[in-house]
Amino acid sequence: MKKTKGIAAAVMIFALISMIVITPGDLGKEPATGFASHRIVAHTMGGINGHTYTNTVEAFAANYEQGSRVFEADLLLTADDQLVARHEWTNNMSKLLASKRYCLLPNKASCWIMPSLWIVLF
Repeated sequence: MKKTKGIAAAVMIFALISMIVITPGDLGKEPATGFASHRIVAHTMGGINGHTYTNTVEAFAANYEQGSRVFEADLLLTADDQLVARHEWTNNMSKLLASKRYCLLPNKASCWIMPSLWIVLF
């Protein structure tokens, strides 16, 4: 019984010391602002109904409703110089989008869907 109490006390002391050593490094930090304050980035507007990489309005709306506030979209330039949100041009993706269950997100839609949208180009 005494041995168990001794081990428990040692573990608690170790935990307390660890918290004291680790925490002060974060005390002086300014909280993150802007999109850096969010821990989750919805890649290609986030998944929807088991589908990934859709870049669709529906995926954006569903993930925004679930709390996502930072979204990544893959923007590609078409042969006729139109900018579209699309992850890839493979046959599989073309078949999925041709089913008309989802529609591609046009550039202008991002302005009215989310006025505080940040576009980061690399």
